[in-house]
Amino acid sequence: VVLGYRLGARGATLHEIRRICGVPGTARLYDVAQLRYDARRGTWRLHFRDDVDGAVPRWRPYPGSGAARNLAVLMRE
Repeated sequence: VVLGYRLGARGATLHEIRRICGVPGTARLYDVAQLRYDARRGTWRLHFRDDVDGAVPRWRPYPGSGAARNLAVLMRE
């Protein structure tokens, strides 16, 4: 699995880099997780992409993880 990320104003989106139809030299980014920063509280939250049944993808809090002041704590999830 090859992972990449995009930085935004309030956090980062992690994505998997996949070949298109297995063709070398082609790539498609598939978002898999978000790390969101709440500047008011000084905490991070981990979210996952939920696109069950082909519905429009939504970001939901990762089960069992709460807010954390230390980003490394969430990265271990």
